[in-house]
Amino acid sequence: MMKRIFIAAAIAILVTAGSWSMLAEDEKGGNAEAVIQKALADYKAGKINEAISGLQSAIAEMQKSQQKGLAGFFPKAPEGWEAGEIRSDAVAVGGSGGKGSWIIVTRKYSRKDENSAEMSMTNSPDLVAPQKQLADTYKDGKMIEMMNVNPNVKFTAINKDGWLGWTIISKDADAQASLICGGTWISIRVEKADGKALNDLVNGIDLKALAASQAMQTTRPAK
Repeated sequence: MMKRIFIAAAIAILVTAGSWSMLAEDEKGGNAEAVIQKALADYKAGKINEAISGLQSAIAEMQKSQQKGLAGFFPKAPEGWEAGEIRSDAVAVGGSGGKGSWIIVTRKYSRKDENSAEMSMTNSPDLVAPQKQLADTYKDGKMIEMMNVNPNVKFTAINKDGWLGWTIISKDADAQASLICGGTWISIRVEKADGKALNDLVNGIDLKALAASQAMQTTRPAK
């Protein structure tokens, strides 16, 4: 039973790795697909620890490639702003309690007047699902009217290049944006309510190219 589970897991990862083999190269010059094949061979030879380590290494390599792919789509800093370093994090879990993975890349932007912004790109169908449901409700024009009843809040729905989402500019608080496509969620928050800065960041993302990129394809739900 355990052998079948291990082989099934290896095959599932191998299928994913096939589309990443040109990107996810290990330190020895190989790639994720080769690492998984070796892990499967180690398992068949009874080298359980080596096999597990190999699969974990392959997952890490593929996640690293996804992080680099997403990070390449961060926009330039708006005029008068400075872009900070890109931070990334990745998690993969599995077991009887459930399974899943997510990749997050984040970048901060700052301005001399002490205003700041943060943009994050999260690649995970499970985490993105609730945001997608919200975006779907905002397709209703009446819902948008309700959101804009408060004169201090400006709500705008987004439907652009395959992405759904919204922006919310709160006069006495902050400015936020969310965009969803496939399994990827882009979140932006400008600390002070600067609608221009928020829109500059949103418009600075090549959404069409991101939707078509390798980073997006790996988590696009099956049709």
